[in-house]
Amino acid sequence: MNPQACKSFGNIYQRKFYLHPNFNLTMIIHMNWLLNTSKFILSFHTPMMLLCTLSAVGFALLFLAKKSSYQSIRYFFYIPANKSHNKALQLGGLPINILMMAIVVWLANKTTTTVQEQTVLFSSLVLYTGVLFYGYFDDRFEIRPIFKLAGQLFISLTFSLATAHTLYPQNSSLSFLFNFFMIMATINGTNLLDGLDTMAFKIFAGTLVYFVLLATVIWSPTLAYFALSLLAVLIPFYFLNRPPAKVYLGEIGAGSLAMSAIILSNLSFLTLTQTNQPLKASTYAVLPLLIPAMELAVSFIRRFLNKRSPFKGDRLHIHHILKDHYKLSSTLITNYYLTAQLSLCSIGVFMIYSVGSLLGVVATTMILSLVLLKFGQKHWVTKDLIPINLNSLFQLSLKSKVKIISGNALNDFQIHFVDTPHNDDYTQEEKSQAS
Repeated sequence: MNPQACKSFGNIYQRKFYLHPNFNLTMIIHMNWLLNTSKFILSFHTPMMLLCTLSAVGFALLFLAKKSSYQSIRYFFYIPANKSHNKALQLGGLPINILMMAIVVWLANKTTTTVQEQTVLFSSLVLYTGVLFYGYFDDRFEIRPIFKLAGQLFISLTFSLATAHTLYPQNSSLSFLFNFFMIMATINGTNLLDGLDTMAFKIFAGTLVYFVLLATVIWSPTLAYFALSLLAVLIPFYFLNRPPAKVYLGEIGAGSLAMSAIILSNLSFLTLTQTNQPLKASTYAVLPLLIPAMELAVSFIRRFLNKRSPFKGDRLHIHHILKDHYKLSSTLITNYYLTAQLSLCSIGVFMIYSVGSLLGVVATTMILSLVLLKFGQKHWVTKDLIPINLNSLFQLSLKSKVKIISGNALNDFQIHFVDTPHNDDYTQEEKSQAS
């Protein structure tokens, strides 16, 4: 809106609503933006209602498969969650994934979608298909982490290669590396955050709110349509995932949410680069991905320093600490995470606007790191913790010397079982003394 139009618009508001002549023109522009945003969202209510209905039908079919008399249908579509006391359905991500692919195809064929956006959308089908493939096998058979990692690497490499030139033609190699890193960090971080009922949904809902508002500011219809469509698809899941959960996301669902966040980030970057430098555009695009990425980074560092496998799960994530040690309810914890996601995006936008792109993202990341350390530090420090110095890290990098003794050299071999309290914080020496 040009200055003359703003002035005329302000005069109309002053006459219509009897505002003071000195009323701030910036406030009027903000009111106009809110009005246009509300109108845009309301104009999309019919497709959202349709998608919400289709999503509900998809979940209904899962429950029907549970009671089906056909063994083949029950075998393929009824997978009870092992960790659930009421045998919740594990394949909650299946209808979500299928509908997300349908949304991508629909958006890619809209007349308002640009050629660059079509490239990103069609390439994203590789992400969704790959997640559906390896995610189903993991939900059904619980495959080894190495095979799941191989599937993630394949789809991440394929998508990053397909979109590298489209996203940043000046330096496609940098675009490839950055996108690949963010995909791997987001998908694994989202898996780690899917530890409480409705938690992954609420964090992703915060992501959708951010991208919808961003789309209305930079005016990207494709970005707005995609975010609103995803929200409509996930509404039925929220009610089924509330405690006690009847449906879980599973590997398919968690991966689909992560891939959708990546696509939203890519779409916003394409529009932002039209009026901003690539560095500034990328910082705005990755803000909602910081929480999953930091969750992954902190978990790997914590396990590494405590001499534990980075691929082995534990209950030392912040949401588990809040639940187990602070005795907070799951609903309260997930609401905290939703608030944290919205707050972090707001702080990030303010910091980028105030101090610049790079410093803004660094400052936002440091704020998030301090919050994580505030709640988790005393629970992460164990007796096995490696001192953070060069000598300790060097000793850890050396190969352990193992002496193999032939069975013929042993005259006697006995095993003694001793009842001891289970404590993962014992050192190796204490465990040896106990046995």
